[in-house]
Amino acid sequence: MDVPSGLNATTGEILGSAIRANSTVTFAYPKTGLLKNEGIKRAGDIYVKDIGIFRPET
Repeated sequence: MDVPSGLNATTGEILGSAIRANSTVTFAYPKTGLLKNEGIKRAGDIYVKDIGIFRPET
């Protein structure tokens, strides 16, 4: 949940080793690491679950 195990949530880089998920449920908003580098290949289908908080300003 949130990001596949072994994947950096910010950079999308693998931290040693990482699973390849069929789908990932992430909370509040998609983490940037799911959308770049290895995150694109490792996250599978991405589902965002609203938990009532706002995305931080970038």
